[in-house]
Amino acid sequence: MKKILIFILLFCALGVVFVVPAFAKVVIIANNSVAQESLNKEDIQNIFLGTMAKWPDNSSINFATSETDIHEEFLKTYINRTSSQFRNYWRKMVFTGKGQKPKTFKTDEELIQFVSETSGAVGYVSTDAALKNVKTITVN
Repeated sequence: MKKILIFILLFCALGVVFVVPAFAKVVIIANNSVAQESLNKEDIQNIFLGTMAKWPDNSSINFATSETDIHEEFLKTYINRTSSQFRNYWRKMVFTGKGQKPKTFKTDEELIQFVSETSGAVGYVSTDAALKNVKTITVN
């Protein structure tokens, strides 16, 4: 009986390891010109929903989104929306003249390049991305 119990526990443990996908973590990045060192979840949500357009020093926020696998996790973690809800939100903002569609990039490398070259820029990438010429923003 004890061997069967051990076998079942081992089988379940292996099942969890191989069946449950390991979700990538999100890193918020910004252009080196951005004075902010940290943001809270509400700030991130306001930035990516277009309701916060200026940094505290009154410089413009230029945010960018990703089409990589990390996009869903970012939306779930910080925006509390699915990708279709986020897309529909921005369609409505554009249609009503209240905003412009965010810049979207197909790879982490493209997004990192945009953020590094654009004053006031902020975006998100996976923890696996090779960060060059950008700063990492701490999330409180």
